[in-house]
Amino acid sequence: MKSKLIGLFLFLLFFSGQIFSTDFKSMVLLIDSSYDVRSAALDVEQSRGQIAALSHPGDVLFSLDPSVKVLTVDDDDVQFGEEVSLTGSASIKIPVGLSALEKEKLAFTQFDLKRKEEALEAARKATFISLYSMYQDIWLLQKEEEILKRELEAEELSYKAASERYALGSITIKALQDAGDSYDEKNEEMLQNSLEQRISWFKLKTVIELEEEPVSLSRIVLDIGELPKPPDLYDWLNTNHPLLKAEREKISQLEQTVDRLGKADLDLSVRAFFNSVNNTVTASVSYDFMNPLITPSVGFPIYTFGDIPSSSGGSATWNVGMSVSLGLGTGKTDKLTIEDLELEIQRSRYRLDYLSENVNLVLRSAYQQHVKNISSMDEALRNLDLSENNRKIVSARKELNQTSELDLLMSENAMQRSLWKIEAARIAMEKSWLNLLDSALKLDIESLNVREAEND
Repeated sequence: MKSKLIGLFLFLLFFSGQIFSTDFKSMVLLIDSSYDVRSAALDVEQSRGQIAALSHPGDVLFSLDPSVKVLTVDDDDVQFGEEVSLTGSASIKIPVGLSALEKEKLAFTQFDLKRKEEALEAARKATFISLYSMYQDIWLLQKEEEILKRELEAEELSYKAASERYALGSITIKALQDAGDSYDEKNEEMLQNSLEQRISWFKLKTVIELEEEPVSLSRIVLDIGELPKPPDLYDWLNTNHPLLKAEREKISQLEQTVDRLGKADLDLSVRAFFNSVNNTVTASVSYDFMNPLITPSVGFPIYTFGDIPSSSGGSATWNVGMSVSLGLGTGKTDKLTIEDLELEIQRSRYRLDYLSENVNLVLRSAYQQHVKNISSMDEALRNLDLSENNRKIVSARKELNQTSELDLLMSENAMQRSLWKIEAARIAMEKSWLNLLDSALKLDIESLNVREAEND
């Protein structure tokens, strides 16, 4: 009894896992596991790391430099002597800010982060659209399989009837062959449907790393709302489309670089220093304006042995002062670089105009495709009315024994095929709606109403 309960529990656990993993809303939860989304997420993390590195002005650098100095004196006025001094100097380099070039790189990387965050969101949306499309394709194939079985049954009955009629001599061998060809073609459609189901399922598993085997999917419906027509969206797109924003930012970055290179090529630093008596101790502090850096340093004696007599006229002194270092470049290299950058700016402006036209064209195309699919839905509904009327006529004639059971079956199949075409038209309309929303930058996955529905 205990083993049966355990077995039942494992069965229910496995069955519940199947239901969860193949439910569309549960599949949506796996979007972040897709390759495109994970790759985009890593790009975002990489940019954040680059910003952290560029925001850091640099490490404090401590240096210690020992030295040995040997001094000998052999002069008529001074007694001969020799002195050996061990001295040392210590300095610290303290970065206190970013240079103009480093600030520029930081600003560019910060924008690049925004672009990659937008790319991450775009990858999520694209994966959702792909997931929705593949799910609906598989569901359509599964529903068509049921219809194909009925149609194959009708073709088999038709072939048998043709064989009987041929045996009676009422039809030609060509008519019999045509009936056999129709059966073979329908059987081939069945095999093709089965193949497409397996391939589509494998694609779906690849996109979201689904581990389950093919199962029967539920019918889902996307509620479609209203969207302003393309002319009302052009200004919105031209301002917010990622490609256009990226190109504008590229132009801005190039202009910033031109502005930086156009300034005077100066290298300015200031140094204050102090030297004690006989330069026993030296100290200084310097500041670099171009690469904000404070560098204090000190020199000091460690040990001295030997002795050099002082000159009779010598006197001990100390000094303090300040020095300024000013470097000025010719700017020839910068001027050549500016000329090249100005050409690049002009090229980017042309590309911006091209991208703007292309983005608007994509939107117009998506809108027209959606309008076409709406018309296809209307046509599918009209065909359903014709199929229903035809089925009613055949059914009435069957009651009067004026037609065969095969004709009734074929009229039923035609109506079922018309219903399937309505579902195909609905799904095509929902797909084009998603593409239209995405093209208009109006797609919000969280606000979409995707629901399971047996029949509407």
